[in-house]
Order: sequence, then structure tokens, then C-alpha cells
Amino acid sequence: MHYTMTPPIHTIPISSRGSHGKLSSKILFPLIFNLAQVGLFVTMLSATPLLLLPVVGRRAFVAVVNYTKDGYGRLRRLVLRR
Repeated sequence: MHYTMTPPIHTIPISSRGSHGKLSSKILFPLIFNLAQVGLFVTMLSATPLLLLPVVGRRAFVAVVNYTKDGYGRLRRLVLRR
């Protein structure tokens, strides 16, 4: 088998490089990603009053924080998969 080596990306002129996807993908993905991050942060921030509840507040707050950590982990996996 004969394998051909492709040149490193920094040696290819920018005008000769291929497309990086559709324009809608370039706009929609960062927009949705940032809105999801803000949503997770607002969810975590809005759960802080749960700490004022004496008995179940701490457990409920930890459950919300773990839920948002899971969501953020899924967002990171989505970015790394692209």
C-alpha cells in the first residue's frame, strides 16, 4: 500500500483551504451553545436560595448543581465531537 502524505495545514494558503461548513452552522451552533451555557449558569444561580431551607435545602441544591454539571459535561462533549 502506498500512502500519500498531506501537507501540514499551516503550509496551505488560506485561499486554497476547503470550506469549514455552512454559514448557518457557523452562526447557529455558537449561538445555541452560548445560550445553553447561560441557561445552565442561571439555573445554578437561581438554586442558591435553596440553601436557606433548613432540612432539604442542601440536598436539593446539590441535586441542582449535579444536574447542571451533567449538562455542562454534555455541552463539552458536543464541542469536542465536532
